[in-house]
Formats: sequence, structure tokens, C-alpha cells
Amino acid sequence: MKYSSNCSCVCVKLELQLPQVIASYNPRECDCSFCKKRSLRYLSDKSGKLVIRTGLQLCQSKQGSKQANFISCSNCGDVVAVTFSSLEGLKGAVVANLFEEKFKIGKPISVSPKLLTPEEKRIRWTSLWLTVDIHEDQVFV
Repeated sequence: MKYSSNCSCVCVKLELQLPQVIASYNPRECDCSFCKKRSLRYLSDKSGKLVIRTGLQLCQSKQGSKQANFISCSNCGDVVAVTFSSLEGLKGAVVANLFEEKFKIGKPISVSPKLLTPEEKRIRWTSLWLTVDIHEDQVFV
């Protein structure tokens, strides 16, 4: 199933492909201070794909174990995804909040990645996260 959304200012477009209907997914709600402050929830499926398109340079920041990049719009500041580079390529989870207004999504599940070691985080992300492609050369009219 294919779904699309964007950041608040519409400068970053998101194309999400999932093997199941989006309503069957329960977003993960991370309990770290970064995610809690922004009320972020994440969707992913190892068999899914996320394409991020923008004409802007995206902002990237690291939190916690400094292994993952939080991707945000350089115009409005919305966090749109979190990614990390694996042996399989770029993996990530999309911010579910950006899809919740358009699509019905399951109830969030609380998770606590801060309790995992850096290696356990990489194993978990590799087993759960989407394949991600980022295109920062897109111009929208």
C-alpha cells in the first residue's frame, strides 16, 4: 500500500510504501527526552520503503547513542524520519504524526531504546526499519 504526506510547510514530501494497510500498524512512541518533547511516534516495516523528496538541504541531528540521524525540514523544523546506515543500506522509520491526520493508524506502543546497548539498537533497527531513499534535488512548484 502506498501513502504520501509532507512536513508542515510542504517543502519535504514523503512517499511511504507498506506491505499492510497503514491502519494495521501501531506506531512506536519513544520515551527519550528528544522524542517526548516533540511528541514523536514512528512507523516502519522491514519490508517497506520510504522516499524523502525535497529541494532543500535537510537538517540532521544525532541523539542518544549518536548512531541514528533525525532528519528534519530546514524550513519548518518538522522531524520527518530517523535513519541509520546499515550494511543493507540506509534504514529508517518515518514520523507517524505526519500521516495521522490523513490516515487512521493504530494506537501507539511505548518503547524505550535508551535501555538498549548500541549494538542491540542496531540489531533492532535492522530488523524493523524501512529502506530509505533521500532525494534533496527535487523542486516543487
